[in-house]
Amino acid sequence: MMNFDAASFYDASYQAIEAVVGLIEPMALPEVKEFPKKLNEVVGIDVRKDLLGSLGGQVVMYNSPGEGPLNIGQTVMLKVKDPKKLQDALKAAVTALGKLGATQVQFKKHTYKGVEVNEVHVKQPGFIFVPSYAIHKDWLIVSLYPQPLHGYISRDKGEMTAWKPSPRIAKTLDTLPKEFTSISYNDPRPGLKQVLSIAPLVGGAINSFSPETNFDVGSLPNAQEVNRHLFPNVSVTSDDGKTLRLDTRASLSVPFDLTGIDVYGLFLGFSLARFGF
Repeated sequence: MMNFDAASFYDASYQAIEAVVGLIEPMALPEVKEFPKKLNEVVGIDVRKDLLGSLGGQVVMYNSPGEGPLNIGQTVMLKVKDPKKLQDALKAAVTALGKLGATQVQFKKHTYKGVEVNEVHVKQPGFIFVPSYAIHKDWLIVSLYPQPLHGYISRDKGEMTAWKPSPRIAKTLDTLPKEFTSISYNDPRPGLKQVLSIAPLVGGAINSFSPETNFDVGSLPNAQEVNRHLFPNVSVTSDDGKTLRLDTRASLSVPFDLTGIDVYGLFLGFSLARFGF
């Protein structure tokens, strides 16, 4: 979870691009200045005012392995200031982008436990996702499929168990800064269990189709044996106006620790090491 003002980020990014282009390619500056206007014409809305301006300043990202393998359960939530304006802007923007890419886009809408869920069906061979979103209690919830949204709504209504910090995590949080700009919690154990449980099957398949690789399936660790030594990772980013500080307490931390991606990256690295790369 972090503080993030999408509209301010858009303004700062555009100003930075304008400044850089003005220094290295002044002749192209007029075209850059016209970019926001052209973007609005293509999308059919005022991106800054109608879309980004309807969002608040908080973002939440989470991945639930129980709602999809790999990162299919990835869900993004953005705080909303104007739900009605945002709903209209999203539909107009997605439809316009579909036409721009010469792709048929179809909206399907259904109500789940009293909450309107929007599904975006892209009629493009090979596009296997069904991007879905809902606006619920001043939050825009977005996922690759509608099922993670259903899970969030059920948890919010108290019909399913929601995550709560364990006594160990609560104790860890007590040692970290109380004022922060972002906080992340990542339990590597469910994802690592998924990966290591199918690893022997993958290794056997590799040996079957490429005997020369001689992948040592027996060297793969037992998932439960590995997990008993691990605990959830917690990171807090704080900014006192002078220093940007990151405090982390982790049992399995890699450079690309992002809501579950880390365990798959770890397995990939482990596999490459086994192959001698």
